Amino acid sequence: MPLYDECVEPYGTEGLKPEKSIHGVLGVEHQFTPILTLDVQTYYKSFDDMVVRIDDSDPTRYGNVGEGHAYGGEIILRHKMTDHFFGWISYGYSVSKRKDGPGEDERYFDSDCPHNFTTVLSYKPNRYWSFGLKYQYTSGNPYTDLTDTETVYDVDTDTYYPLYDGAINEDRLKPYQRLDFRIDKYWIFNNFVLSTYLDIRNVLQTDNAYAKAYNTDYTESEDALTIDSYVPLIFLGLKVDF
Repeated sequence: MPLYDECVEPYGTEGLKPEKSIHGVLGVEHQFTPILTLDVQTYYKSFDDMVVRIDDSDPTRYGNVGEGHAYGGEIILRHKMTDHFFGWISYGYSVSKRKDGPGEDERYFDSDCPHNFTTVLSYKPNRYWSFGLKYQYTSGNPYTDLTDTETVYDVDTDTYYPLYDGAINEDRLKPYQRLDFRIDKYWIFNNFVLSTYLDIRNVLQTDNAYAKAYNTDYTESEDALTIDSYVPLIFLGLKVDF
Protein backbone atom coordinates (compact mmCIF):
# COMPACT_ATOMS: atom_id res chain seq x y z
CA MET A 1 0.00 0.00 0.00
CA PRO A 2 1.13 3.63 -0.48
CA LEU A 3 2.82 5.34 2.45
CA TYR A 4 0.64 7.31 4.86
CA ASP A 5 1.96 10.70 3.75
CA GLU A 6 1.33 9.80 0.08
CA CYS A 7 -2.33 8.80 0.32
CA VAL A 8 -3.82 10.86 3.19
CA GLU A 9 -4.79 14.50 2.77
CA PRO A 10 -3.52 17.18 3.23
CA TYR A 11 -0.08 15.57 2.74
CA GLY A 12 -0.98 13.23 -0.11
CA THR A 13 -3.58 12.12 -2.62
CA GLU A 14 -6.54 9.91 -1.77
CA GLY A 15 -7.52 6.96 -3.97
CA LEU A 16 -4.04 5.69 -4.87
CA LYS A 17 -3.77 2.04 -5.92
CA PRO A 18 -1.43 -0.50 -4.31
CA GLU A 19 1.97 -0.87 -5.89
CA LYS A 20 2.69 -4.16 -7.72
CA SER A 21 5.74 -6.33 -8.26
CA ILE A 22 6.68 -9.68 -9.82
CA HIS A 23 9.61 -11.65 -8.38
CA GLY A 24 11.68 -14.40 -9.99
CA VAL A 25 14.42 -16.37 -8.23
CA LEU A 26 16.82 -19.01 -9.56
CA GLY A 27 19.46 -20.70 -7.45
CA VAL A 28 21.69 -23.73 -7.04
CA GLU A 29 23.35 -25.29 -4.01
CA HIS A 30 26.35 -27.61 -3.99
CA GLN A 31 27.73 -29.55 -1.01
CA PHE A 32 31.47 -30.10 -1.37
CA THR A 33 31.78 -31.99 1.93
CA PRO A 34 29.37 -32.75 4.78
CA ILE A 35 30.38 -29.43 6.39
CA LEU A 36 31.20 -27.18 3.40
CA THR A 37 28.37 -25.84 1.19
CA LEU A 38 28.20 -23.32 -1.67
CA ASP A 39 24.90 -21.55 -2.37
CA VAL A 40 24.34 -19.30 -5.42
CA GLN A 41 21.10 -17.33 -5.90
CA THR A 42 20.03 -14.89 -8.63
CA TYR A 43 16.85 -12.84 -8.89
CA TYR A 44 14.89 -10.38 -11.00
CA LYS A 45 12.02 -8.11 -9.91
CA SER A 46 9.76 -5.77 -11.86
CA PHE A 47 7.70 -3.00 -10.26
CA ASP A 48 4.54 -1.32 -11.57
CA ASP A 49 2.05 1.31 -10.36
CA MET A 50 4.69 2.88 -8.14
CA VAL A 51 3.57 6.01 -6.30
CA VAL A 52 5.43 9.18 -7.31
CA ARG A 53 4.85 12.93 -7.07
CA ILE A 54 3.22 14.08 -10.33
CA ASP A 55 3.12 17.88 -9.93
CA ASP A 56 6.12 19.92 -8.77
CA SER A 57 3.95 22.95 -8.18
CA ASP A 58 1.69 20.94 -5.85
CA PRO A 59 3.84 18.62 -3.69
CA THR A 60 0.76 16.82 -2.29
CA ARG A 61 -0.29 15.34 -5.66
CA TYR A 62 0.78 11.74 -6.22
CA GLY A 63 -0.07 9.13 -8.84
CA ASN A 64 0.61 5.47 -9.72
CA VAL A 65 2.81 6.28 -12.71
CA GLY A 66 6.21 4.90 -11.66
CA GLU A 67 7.86 1.66 -12.73
CA GLY A 68 11.15 -0.06 -12.03
CA HIS A 69 13.22 -3.20 -11.93
CA ALA A 70 15.91 -4.84 -9.82
CA TYR A 71 18.27 -7.74 -10.41
CA GLY A 72 21.27 -9.29 -8.75
CA GLY A 73 22.79 -12.34 -7.17
CA GLU A 74 24.44 -13.65 -4.03
CA ILE A 75 27.03 -16.32 -3.39
CA ILE A 76 27.51 -17.87 0.07
CA LEU A 77 30.23 -20.28 1.16
CA ARG A 78 29.18 -21.84 4.46
CA HIS A 79 31.15 -23.98 6.94
CA LYS A 80 28.64 -25.79 9.15
CA MET A 81 28.96 -25.97 12.91
CA THR A 82 31.57 -28.42 14.18
CA ASP A 83 33.02 -28.95 17.65
CA HIS A 84 35.32 -25.94 17.26
CA PHE A 85 34.45 -23.83 14.22
CA PHE A 86 31.58 -22.21 12.33
CA GLY A 87 31.60 -19.54 9.65
CA TRP A 88 30.40 -18.23 6.32
CA ILE A 89 31.37 -15.70 3.66
CA SER A 90 28.87 -14.03 1.34
CA TYR A 91 29.00 -11.52 -1.48
CA GLY A 92 25.98 -9.96 -3.15
CA TYR A 93 25.69 -7.74 -6.19
CA SER A 94 22.50 -5.92 -7.14
CA VAL A 95 21.13 -3.10 -9.29
CA SER A 96 17.77 -1.41 -8.66
CA LYS A 97 16.47 1.35 -10.93
CA ARG A 98 13.18 3.11 -11.49
CA LYS A 99 11.36 5.66 -13.66
CA ASP A 100 9.12 8.25 -12.04
CA GLY A 101 6.74 8.41 -14.98
CA PRO A 102 6.48 7.98 -18.77
CA GLY A 103 9.41 9.63 -20.54
CA GLU A 104 11.34 10.22 -17.30
CA ASP A 105 15.03 9.32 -17.00
CA GLU A 106 15.91 6.11 -15.21
CA ARG A 107 17.49 6.55 -11.78
CA TYR A 108 18.67 4.45 -8.85
CA PHE A 109 16.30 3.56 -6.02
CA ASP A 110 17.09 5.39 -2.77
CA SER A 111 18.13 2.07 -1.20
CA ASP A 112 20.21 0.77 -4.13
CA CYS A 113 23.24 -1.14 -2.82
CA PRO A 114 25.50 -2.64 -5.54
CA HIS A 115 27.99 -4.44 -3.28
CA ASN A 116 27.40 -6.30 -0.03
CA PHE A 117 30.15 -8.41 1.57
CA THR A 118 29.74 -10.17 4.92
CA THR A 119 31.81 -12.72 6.78
CA VAL A 120 31.09 -14.40 10.12
CA LEU A 121 33.62 -16.53 12.01
CA SER A 122 33.15 -18.34 15.31
CA TYR A 123 35.82 -20.38 17.11
CA LYS A 124 35.22 -22.53 20.20
CA PRO A 125 38.51 -23.87 21.64
CA ASN A 126 36.73 -25.88 24.35
CA ARG A 127 33.35 -26.32 26.07
CA TYR A 128 33.73 -23.16 28.15
CA TRP A 129 34.72 -20.41 25.72
CA SER A 130 33.82 -19.17 22.25
CA PHE A 131 35.01 -16.20 20.19
CA GLY A 132 33.29 -14.61 17.24
CA LEU A 133 33.89 -11.97 14.57
CA LYS A 134 31.57 -10.37 12.03
CA TYR A 135 32.67 -7.99 9.29
CA GLN A 136 30.34 -6.21 6.87
CA TYR A 137 31.08 -3.95 3.90
CA THR A 138 28.32 -2.43 1.77
CA SER A 139 28.11 0.32 -0.81
CA GLY A 140 26.81 3.66 0.40
CA ASN A 141 23.23 4.62 -0.44
CA PRO A 142 22.69 6.98 -3.39
CA TYR A 143 21.42 10.49 -2.76
CA THR A 144 20.68 13.77 -4.53
CA ASP A 145 22.51 16.86 -3.37
CA LEU A 146 19.70 19.33 -2.63
CA THR A 147 21.61 22.24 -1.14
CA ASP A 148 21.48 24.22 -4.43
CA THR A 149 17.96 23.06 -5.34
CA GLU A 150 14.87 25.26 -5.46
CA THR A 151 12.10 24.48 -2.97
CA VAL A 152 8.34 24.86 -2.76
CA TYR A 153 6.80 26.00 0.52
CA ASP A 154 3.41 24.49 1.40
CA VAL A 155 1.57 26.95 3.66
CA ASP A 156 -1.08 24.41 4.71
CA THR A 157 1.44 21.93 6.14
CA ASP A 158 4.28 24.40 6.91
CA THR A 159 6.67 22.19 4.94
CA TYR A 160 9.41 22.80 2.35
CA TYR A 161 9.56 20.39 -0.61
CA PRO A 162 12.65 20.20 -2.89
CA LEU A 163 12.26 20.46 -6.66
CA TYR A 164 14.37 17.87 -8.44
CA ASP A 165 16.02 19.69 -11.31
CA GLY A 166 18.26 17.30 -13.23
CA ALA A 167 19.71 13.91 -12.32
CA ILE A 168 18.48 12.17 -9.17
CA ASN A 169 20.60 9.90 -6.94
CA GLU A 170 23.82 10.39 -8.90
CA ASP A 171 25.89 10.89 -5.73
CA ARG A 172 26.58 8.13 -3.23
CA LEU A 173 27.42 8.05 0.47
CA LYS A 174 30.68 6.55 1.71
CA PRO A 175 30.73 2.73 1.95
CA TYR A 176 29.45 1.21 5.19
CA GLN A 177 31.95 -0.86 7.19
CA ARG A 178 31.56 -2.52 10.58
CA LEU A 179 33.54 -5.05 12.58
CA ASP A 180 31.87 -6.73 15.58
CA PHE A 181 33.54 -8.91 18.22
CA ARG A 182 31.97 -11.28 20.74
CA ILE A 183 33.16 -13.49 23.61
CA ASP A 184 31.00 -16.13 25.34
CA LYS A 185 31.84 -17.88 28.60
CA TYR A 186 29.92 -21.03 29.65
CA TRP A 187 29.40 -22.66 33.05
CA ILE A 188 28.06 -26.19 32.63
CA PHE A 189 25.97 -27.72 35.42
CA ASN A 190 24.03 -30.97 35.65
CA ASN A 191 20.63 -29.51 34.67
CA PHE A 192 21.44 -26.21 32.96
CA VAL A 193 24.11 -24.12 31.25
CA LEU A 194 24.89 -20.60 32.42
CA SER A 195 26.55 -18.31 29.87
CA THR A 196 27.69 -14.71 29.81
CA TYR A 197 28.74 -12.73 26.78
CA LEU A 198 30.53 -9.54 25.83
CA ASP A 199 29.41 -8.10 22.47
CA ILE A 200 31.22 -5.08 20.98
CA ARG A 201 29.70 -3.43 17.89
CA ASN A 202 31.82 -1.39 15.45
CA VAL A 203 35.18 -2.15 17.03
CA LEU A 204 36.97 0.00 14.42
CA GLN A 205 34.61 2.93 15.16
CA THR A 206 34.03 3.59 11.47
CA ASP A 207 31.98 6.69 10.58
CA ASN A 208 28.96 5.15 8.85
CA ALA A 209 26.40 7.47 7.27
CA TYR A 210 22.97 6.08 6.45
CA ALA A 211 21.55 9.23 4.79
CA LYS A 212 21.99 12.95 4.13
CA ALA A 213 20.31 15.16 6.71
CA TYR A 214 19.06 18.57 5.54
CA ASN A 215 17.84 21.60 7.41
CA THR A 216 14.23 22.78 7.03
CA ASP A 217 14.63 24.63 3.72
CA TYR A 218 17.33 22.33 2.24
CA THR A 219 20.08 24.96 2.23
CA GLU A 220 22.50 22.95 4.41
CA SER A 221 23.28 19.26 4.77
CA GLU A 222 25.42 16.83 6.76
CA ASP A 223 25.92 13.08 7.02
CA ALA A 224 23.42 11.37 9.31
CA LEU A 225 25.58 8.85 11.18
CA THR A 226 24.60 5.60 12.83
CA ILE A 227 24.72 5.53 16.63
CA ASP A 228 27.74 3.23 16.77
CA SER A 229 29.74 5.68 14.62
CA TYR A 230 30.28 7.90 17.67
CA VAL A 231 31.31 5.23 20.18
CA PRO A 232 31.47 1.42 19.97
CA LEU A 233 28.33 -0.15 21.43
CA ILE A 234 29.15 -2.61 24.21
CA PHE A 235 26.64 -5.18 25.45
CA LEU A 236 26.97 -7.50 28.46
CA GLY A 237 24.53 -10.36 28.79
CA LEU A 238 23.59 -13.35 30.89
CA LYS A 239 21.69 -16.42 29.64
CA VAL A 240 20.48 -19.65 31.22
CA ASP A 241 19.65 -22.74 29.10
CA PHE A 242 17.72 -25.57 30.76
